[in-house]
Amino acid sequence: MKQVTRRNFLGLSAAAVSGMALASVAGCSPSAEGDSGIQNSAVGAGTASDASTAYAVRASGADRFAIKPVKASELGEPYATCEWLVIGGGNTGLFAAIHGLELGMDTILLEKNPMTGGAGVGTEATQLFNDSKYLQESGSPCGTSAEVYHYFQMQNAWLSDGLLVSNYIKHNHGPHDWLYDNGMGIVFCASGGVEAPVGGIMYEGMGSGVNAFVTEKFEEKGGRLYTSMGATKLVVDDSGAVVGALADGKDEKDLYFSAKNVFLGTGGFGANPDMVAYYIGEAGTIAYKRDEQMGIPHNGDGIAMALGVGGVESQEMWAAAPGQGSPASPDNVWDSEIDRACREANLWVNERGKRLGNEKWDAISSNFGTAYRQNGGFYFNVFDQAAVERMETEPFIMGSRWVIAPEGDGDPMPSMGEALDAAVGGGAVWKGDTVEELASSAGIDAEGLAATIARYNELARNGEDVDFWKDPVALHELATGPFYAIKVVPTWFSTLCGVKVDEDLRVIDAQGYPIKGLFAGGADASQFFMTEYSHGFGGSCSAFSYFCGWYAAEVAESSL
Repeated sequence: MKQVTRRNFLGLSAAAVSGMALASVAGCSPSAEGDSGIQNSAVGAGTASDASTAYAVRASGADRFAIKPVKASELGEPYATCEWLVIGGGNTGLFAAIHGLELGMDTILLEKNPMTGGAGVGTEATQLFNDSKYLQESGSPCGTSAEVYHYFQMQNAWLSDGLLVSNYIKHNHGPHDWLYDNGMGIVFCASGGVEAPVGGIMYEGMGSGVNAFVTEKFEEKGGRLYTSMGATKLVVDDSGAVVGALADGKDEKDLYFSAKNVFLGTGGFGANPDMVAYYIGEAGTIAYKRDEQMGIPHNGDGIAMALGVGGVESQEMWAAAPGQGSPASPDNVWDSEIDRACREANLWVNERGKRLGNEKWDAISSNFGTAYRQNGGFYFNVFDQAAVERMETEPFIMGSRWVIAPEGDGDPMPSMGEALDAAVGGGAVWKGDTVEELASSAGIDAEGLAATIARYNELARNGEDVDFWKDPVALHELATGPFYAIKVVPTWFSTLCGVKVDEDLRVIDAQGYPIKGLFAGGADASQFFMTEYSHGFGGSCSAFSYFCGWYAAEVAESSL
């Protein structure tokens, strides 16, 4: 009899578990698609060759959303011809355009809005590393490339494309160094994210300042910018390579822009309710979408065009949700009294009155995770009159932009109590003279909320949160009526994932091969963010967009 060693025992055990898992999956109906859009493609017995068919995958939305391309052979002479056609003039498109132009490519930039910027106007601070000139000049180095790489991959459960992340780290300095060399002013630059080994920088005018600066340089250097000109379809040759796009202007339709390479940077699908419902699900339909509030038409057109030429969407299609008050009133805008109060680190509970976590980390990942993953899309932030008075007279604990501002920053709001009282009854804010009255009006279990507040007050009196280890600076008793509850529903600045790209930002097909002539970046590209946006890794959304445009231009130029 063969001796059983630890190695072969583990091998036999793994094989047995694998066989049981495959047998279980094989018992399901092959290729059955449910309402979730998840398709099980398992067939046959549990052999090694069948292992790849055991995964449940999301059914592609291509049939529903893809925009079919047009063949160049069916079109007449181009309206304009270039080597590098950039579609979308936000963070990623602007850097694709300016770098492509300076690399010597004849470059055209199409922007469907009357001006460039897109959601990039909301960029505050952005991320950079030790090899950037700004951070070197600041004398405040951040972590090593290895530390940055491992931190980001751990935040994304090691699902991100490793080479793409590596290229991001290696080439992140490119657009920042260009801004440095061209004299772009800054507000600050220093190391230290909330917890990540990264550096951060805020430019003068923030995102709007950078966008205006890059746009001006692009036009000064002879780049061709077409505003109010939205791409509608990609153009392919007879081999399927992308060779341009059709676009609509104010008065002209189906203008043919011919190109050697095309870059998609249209900003994702946050303003397309059908794509949000399909790719993000119920939580996405509940969320308060910043794209809609700002009037930015991020309707997924770039992603849809890529799907039409064989691109495939990411399995994870998430949104960057920074934490926002209830959408019950459109007046609850960013940094209004209601919004600021809902982001202050008070007490988070669900409808049963159960406390949900460490409220001090009221940031993108925790807010998104607490509301979406734990509690069906929302939770309540509960506080008392003493908290209202603190917000009226003392700096906010969370600050107005706490990820980039010193702790304690955020001016008091003397009108807080008045604004809260005015909002009561609007579906976002509830008030009660007692905890029981508050619970009854908000629809929270009164017994559960009372027990939670009693426990929370005990922790506050002891000065130590042994349940969730909340920072004592934000640990206050709830003892002074009246009491308030705000329904907190996360929002987003943009969706995070689009079509799959390789490490060089080339759009890839279902087999993983690049589609010739087509690149994508920013919110139109996936394989970088594969879970939620990590606030600890703050500034990475804009920095990834900068990198995408910059690095894709280099890859495209090398292919000519």
